[in-house]
Amino acid sequence: MWDGRNSQRSGITKFPYIAIQTFLANGTFSPLSTGNAIVLIVAGGGGGAGGYNSGAGGGGGIVYNAQVPVVLGTSYTITVGLGGAGGAGNTGTPATAGTKGGNSVFQGLTQAEGGGCGNTYNFSGASCNGGAGGSGGGASARTGFDASGGVGSQGFNGGGTLNAHYFSPWCGGGGGGMGAIGQNGGDQGANGGIGVVYSISGAAVYYSGGGGGGGEVASSNHGYGAVLGGGADGGGGANGSIGVVNTGGGGGGGGIDTSVGGTGGSGIVIVAYLVYPT
Repeated sequence: MWDGRNSQRSGITKFPYIAIQTFLANGTFSPLSTGNAIVLIVAGGGGGAGGYNSGAGGGGGIVYNAQVPVVLGTSYTITVGLGGAGGAGNTGTPATAGTKGGNSVFQGLTQAEGGGCGNTYNFSGASCNGGAGGSGGGASARTGFDASGGVGSQGFNGGGTLNAHYFSPWCGGGGGGMGAIGQNGGDQGANGGIGVVYSISGAAVYYSGGGGGGGEVASSNHGYGAVLGGGADGGGGANGSIGVVNTGGGGGGGGIDTSVGGTGGSGIVIVAYLVYPT
C-alpha cells in the first residue's frame, strides 16, 4: 500500500512576501527585487514662532505613491526632512518666526514639502502672516490688525488672526494639517488642523498635523496641536511644545514675550514592496 509519508516532493514553490523598510533619518534603499514599490514620504513639520500669542507650525507635506519603479541592484538615496526650528522669544532682541520644515525626498523622484513656519508680530510690525509650506503656518497680529495663515502646497492653510483686535487676550493661529485647515486665532485657543492616516507600516498612523497657536493666558486661550498627526500644543503663557518626531507634526506657538516656539516633528519615509525569492 502506498504511504504518503514516504513520498518525496519534486520541487518547492516559493511565494513572494511583502518587505517594509522605514527610514527615520537619511539613508539608502537597496531593493531585494525589481518591481513597483509603495512609498510614503512625509516632510518635517514647521516650527512655531516665539514671542506673544504666536502662530504655530504647519504639518509637513505628504506624498503617497503606489507605483514607484525600483530595480534590484540599484541604490536609492532617501532624505528625511528635519522639523523646523522654533522661533526665539524676546530677550532683549525681537522675537522671531519659526523656520520651515525640511523636505523629504525619495531619490529626487518624489518630494514632500516641509511644513510652513508660524509667525510672530514682534511688537515691531502690525501683522505677520503664517509661512507657506506643505501645510501652512499660523499667523500672529498686533491689536488692531489682522493677518492671514500660510498657504499649504500639499495640505491645508494655517489659521489667521482675522479678529485679533476684538479680543484681549488673544491666541495666534493654528498650523494647517494635511487633513484640515488650522483654526483662526481669537480669544480662545486656535487648534492645529488634523493630519491624515496611512497603514503602510502595518498599523494605522496619523501624520502631519498642525501645531496649536500660542496664548498669553496659561489655562484658557492657548491652542492644542492635532493629536492625530503629531502636532504640538501652543504655549499657554509659556513655550510652545515640540512636534512628535517622525510624524511631520507642527510645533506649537509661544505664549508670552519671552516664550520660545516649539520645534516641528521630523519626517519619515516608508517603502513597501514585493520580494520574489530566488
